[in-house]
Amino acid sequence: MYNFDYLLSILERLDRGVKLTVQSMEKEFGVKKGAVYAYIKTLKDAKFPIYYDKQKESYVFEDGFSFRKPNISQEEWLTLALAKNMMGHFGSGIEKSIRKIEGKLAGGEATLPDHIILSSDKGNKENDDHLASIHHAITHYERLELLYRNLYNNETKKRRVDPYYLYYHKEFWYLRGFCHLAEDMRTFGLDMILSLKQMNEHFTPQIIDPEEELSGAFGIIVDRELVDVVVRFDEACKTYVMRKKWHKSQQEKDIEDGGIELSFTVKGTEEIKRWLYRWIPHVEVISPVSLREEIQDELKRSLDKYK
Repeated sequence: MYNFDYLLSILERLDRGVKLTVQSMEKEFGVKKGAVYAYIKTLKDAKFPIYYDKQKESYVFEDGFSFRKPNISQEEWLTLALAKNMMGHFGSGIEKSIRKIEGKLAGGEATLPDHIILSSDKGNKENDDHLASIHHAITHYERLELLYRNLYNNETKKRRVDPYYLYYHKEFWYLRGFCHLAEDMRTFGLDMILSLKQMNEHFTPQIIDPEEELSGAFGIIVDRELVDVVVRFDEACKTYVMRKKWHKSQQEKDIEDGGIELSFTVKGTEEIKRWLYRWIPHVEVISPVSLREEIQDELKRSLDKYK
């Protein structure tokens, strides 16, 4: 064997946990003690974490170092499988990254057992096309040009946008940024971006706290004033409503007829109104009066269609 072969052999044995002493290497390699020490020094100089463990009476790697793919527990494999399944909603790029992690672990592909079923719905393909580009622009403070179709009026316009952050809500990705056309902060659905390009222009970011901006939103709308909303649910749907907390500001109060009263402080009423419609006829808006009257009017117009 050449000297390089000896070095590889030492590393391979250390990685397998084979007992390795100066005497065993002298015998195995047919070299003198000085040569063995020289090999060990060469490996240490190359930054391999080797030391002599007196208790084991052997050269060993420091704890945690190995060339082998690490083994993880059954619970950890399940966690990885759940993450892979759920992160699939965030685009194929993230799913590919998880597969790379799998490739670095012993045990193969992380799959869910048959007794755990999760929704197979995937996020929109448009997310995959734009996520990486927007992430790059955010981290480098680069201005973007979007060809954007407005969800509410279907108008398509070019917009120059300073991107600040991305957030995910109900299977859709959104970009929050300063729109130079509107001269204000705006929210853009990634699925409504028809084309996107980096403008090779940099911007000086404002101080914006994403968590603070989103804290009062009941969904994606963050450009409204805070409103106090009080609603009552009857006993028939109380159990269903109370299965989860719908908003961080939510307060509950039992009422005499067996129902429940919920109070919220939210940004605008558009999205909480849509949420309330799912509970009709088991819900009543107490305040604000403007929201109560708006729902009354919309319900009357809806009923007219069934006459």
